[in-house]
Amino acid sequence: MTRELVFTAPEDGPVLIYADPAHIDQVLVNLVLNARDATRDDTGRIAVSVGRTADCGSYIEVEDNGTGMTPEVKRQMFRIFFTTKP
Repeated sequence: MTRELVFTAPEDGPVLIYADPAHIDQVLVNLVLNARDATRDDTGRIAVSVGRTADCGSYIEVEDNGTGMTPEVKRQMFRIFFTTKP
């Protein structure tokens, strides 16, 4: 099984992300693992990118080409301990 993992950043220099190192590690690992689970076939693609916002902020984005969430899952996604996994 093959998946594509792509990292992108602006070419004009580093993007500074101010965050607690332990928290950002946990967030990135969880987002990438969830993206991996959403792309269960050979055409899976996960993209991690960093960038700057117009108001001098910065962002980290994790995107995948998985099937997405049903309306029911979207309604519950911020509930603590909610999962779609067995």
